[in-house]
Amino acid sequence: MSEKIRINIKDRAVYTPIAPNFPLDRCLPTTPKLLSENIRRQKFDEFAFGEQQRKIVQARGDVYSGTPCCKTLHITLTFDGTNNNNEADSASSPSSCSNMARLYHASLGLDDTARQNGYFSYYSPGVGTVFPDIKEMVPNNWGLIAASGGENRINWGLTRMIAALKDSIPEQNSLSLDDTQALVEGMATCWYGNVATLGLLENGEKKREAAMRPYMNDLKKLLDQRREVGEKPISWPCAYMSMASPEALHKPEPLPIGCKP
Repeated sequence: MSEKIRINIKDRAVYTPIAPNFPLDRCLPTTPKLLSENIRRQKFDEFAFGEQQRKIVQARGDVYSGTPCCKTLHITLTFDGTNNNNEADSASSPSSCSNMARLYHASLGLDDTARQNGYFSYYSPGVGTVFPDIKEMVPNNWGLIAASGGENRINWGLTRMIAALKDSIPEQNSLSLDDTQALVEGMATCWYGNVATLGLLENGEKKREAAMRPYMNDLKKLLDQRREVGEKPISWPCAYMSMASPEALHKPEPLPIGCKP
């Protein structure tokens, strides 16, 4: 039987994609035109939002007073693979950093200047390794075997959204480590969700919403206070509106959060 099948198969061309050679001069902008185009892409959402608001104001017959106060945040979340840990791997000789760790090193948002311009970068060590931010102080064999700790890492990533928002609003205290750990613990489901499904159980979303809602409400109150004293309102992200209280939902024309690879 196998001989007959082999005889009847016809030879045919097979297309195999090959990655292009990496340019020796790297891929950074090399001309003012390329640099301007790069900046335009980074600010596209702000330009689009300003144009949308201009049309709304003109449709009402009001005078357009200029682009509303809004800011695009560029957030890099790097989740390393199982048993990979940037701190430990970087300390080895030679360095044994994973590709994910290298991407984190190359990302924008690791210094104060970048963060002031709306760039934030965060790194999560792989399951099975030490991660003090979620109270994993020693290596965990269950992380290597069954991805234990995966849910907590994903939930930690969600807390980075709050951290970036708080760091982008003047006079806001940064999200502390204690608050971060309390959020992660509040969003955790159970051992089975932690290991088998990474927390994607039916009650997981409800627990995440309940844990994050107080922080969303606090940020909403701060924005309302800024508006009351005459400052231009900061657009409130649609993606988090479902986590705010019903009283906090009356924020017109919010700027949605867009996730782009």
